[in-house]
Amino acid sequence: MLNRIKETVVDRSSRDAGGERQLFLTEDQVDCLTGIRRGATVFGTKHTKYALQVSFLRGMGICFFQNARGKPVVLLSSLEVRPTTISLSGWQPSVLQRR
Repeated sequence: MLNRIKETVVDRSSRDAGGERQLFLTEDQVDCLTGIRRGATVFGTKHTKYALQVSFLRGMGICFFQNARGKPVVLLSSLEVRPTTISLSGWQPSVLQRR
């Protein structure tokens, strides 16, 4: 499910109006990713939209930072999937090396 959300968010607009690549998700994209578009009141305690989004992102393990106003800022690169190659040959512990 998270992969589908990542594809949706990244494919929507990874470039701004000038054609340059974005570094951060827009506010609408963060709303879409978290599913939180406004704050809530729970048992008489008010929670801002940003506080709810921060708690969601922390729970999902998505890297972000908060700006001075408490708004979560998500780097686009934290959602991109990059293939990695693992080298099976190479270093081996001395216990397993043949002499």
